[in-house]
Amino acid sequence: MWILSRYILREHLGPFLFALFVVLFVLILDFIPQMLDLIIGKNIAIWTVLKLLVLNLAWMLALAVPMAVLVCTLMAFGRLTGDKEILAIKSLGINMVRLMLPVIVAASLIGAGLIWFNNNVLPDANHAAANLRSDIGRLRPTFQLRPGVFVNDIPGYVILVDHVDHLQSKIWGVVIYDRTNPLVTRTITADSGVVEFSPQGETVTFYLMDGQLHEQDLDKRGSYRLSEFRSQTFRVENLDTELRETRQEYRGDREMSSGMLLDR
Repeated sequence: MWILSRYILREHLGPFLFALFVVLFVLILDFIPQMLDLIIGKNIAIWTVLKLLVLNLAWMLALAVPMAVLVCTLMAFGRLTGDKEILAIKSLGINMVRLMLPVIVAASLIGAGLIWFNNNVLPDANHAAANLRSDIGRLRPTFQLRPGVFVNDIPGYVILVDHVDHLQSKIWGVVIYDRTNPLVTRTITADSGVVEFSPQGETVTFYLMDGQLHEQDLDKRGSYRLSEFRSQTFRVENLDTELRETRQEYRGDREMSSGMLLDR
């Protein structure tokens, strides 16, 4: 009987590993564009991006393993049925319960392992990944404007331009939404301008031409001010140029174990 159990499990092992690899490959393939954006767009070190990928592998495994179990079960028993091996085993007086017993035991062990993994490893991995994404989100060394796209790479600002000349750092059709002051909304529009970075990349300066400044004080109802300018200098300072990893205590629901959720 032990020989039969090993044979049944061996029939499941190959399809399980194959299905696990395929599902993980599909999930990682969806993650690759984000990795390329971090490496190229924000100039993040490759090892930091790989660290983020490893942390995200936790939730990928939590999804991939159950799907791999389903696929390998269908493939293994489908092959055994197609080759009439199940019929031959039943002709020896071995019932289906005994035939499925090693699979049930293996599935139970995998299920128990997933319960422990999802309760102990996955929340910490999700929390670490969220912290790392937050740290990367504060990094703005290669702030890039893209035509027709709202860019929020600078905290507190949303910027839209119609056209960009990256070689000469010129921009046209500029709209800047200033949300740094929660009580005052400022919107700056300009026909054209020039973008300049400091040597260290910590300050970005916009030299704007032929535009308007719209201001509204939310504390004062009906307060609205409009001013026009021929030239205006708009500067944003204290941009992060180095990745600083921090540890935040706050956890979302996906970053908590069952014990943490019960204690809330």
